[in-house]
Amino acid sequence: MRQTEFDLEDVLNAVMLEEKEPNYEALQRWCKRYPAYRASLARFFATWAIQSQLPMEGTVDESQLANIGVSRALNILSQQESEVETLTVTLRGSRLLAVCRRAGISEEELANRTDLDRSMIAKLDLRRLSAVPAVCFERIARVLRTSAEFVMPLITGPPVMEAGARYKSAKRPKPKTEDFAAAVRNSSLGKTQRDFWLDAVRKEQERGRV
Repeated sequence: MRQTEFDLEDVLNAVMLEEKEPNYEALQRWCKRYPAYRASLARFFATWAIQSQLPMEGTVDESQLANIGVSRALNILSQQESEVETLTVTLRGSRLLAVCRRAGISEEELANRTDLDRSMIAKLDLRRLSAVPAVCFERIARVLRTSAEFVMPLITGPPVMEAGARYKSAKRPKPKTEDFAAAVRNSSLGKTQRDFWLDAVRKEQERGRV
């Protein structure tokens, strides 16, 4: 599993900086932004909600802590687990551009914000590229405001045949795949962008040999 761009501690620190209180709308917003941390965020918000009801001074025994807000905390956890399961079923077999459309992001916008061209985006959507560097997952995840783990299956699943493609043989041909670095060299990317991606591929290959 590849490491996400932000670890949990960074996310929780950001929550505390941006949110004034642990309301459910805030929880939904952060879970949508970082779906990989849904369960941890739900527990964090539930604990925060409980603590916010505790007196500022004086002692609190275990029974008081156990009773204050427990129902609300459990309801939040239950609802989040249901949402995670629904999301998993909904996105099973989904493609990158379909998810982008649901998020209101066009193919051109995705290309511009990730420093890729439309040919590269099209190949990623069809899952035709191999040896995709981690930074590619991370950049796409940042645009979609989600995690790299969420993006990976959209790009690394079985290759997809283009809609309407015709073939003469009675046996359906296997879609051709291309090395990410080769696709970069064959793209319309400028020199700066091309050098960046080729350097990312090189660094990942070097890490793999360590």
